[in-house]
Amino acid sequence: MACSPLNIQTGLFLTGTAWSNALNASFDGKTLTYTPGGSNPGLVVQQGGNSVFHAQVAGRTLKYLVLGTPQKYLVILDAETGPPSQRWGLSSISAPGRRSRS
Repeated sequence: MACSPLNIQTGLFLTGTAWSNALNASFDGKTLTYTPGGSNPGLVVQQGGNSVFHAQVAGRTLKYLVLGTPQKYLVILDAETGPPSQRWGLSSISAPGRRSRS
């Protein structure tokens, strides 16, 4: 399946928006719900009947950032808690069901 190109104009890729941990957000027809606690903590991205879940495991915290103009690319920061955070990972989701991780 072909990927959608990420068209980046100079100065528009990162606009100074900080990583977020808001409980709800929406972008590009998708809904994001962040549940930081409880029995199943993590982020759910949903579009129609499709969804992707990114679990938040013990000792870690999640934050996210939506990139692009228009905003349509979600990047999730998954980092250790406590000072200083030494290990972290990034995941990107362009649509529910399509995910890459580094």
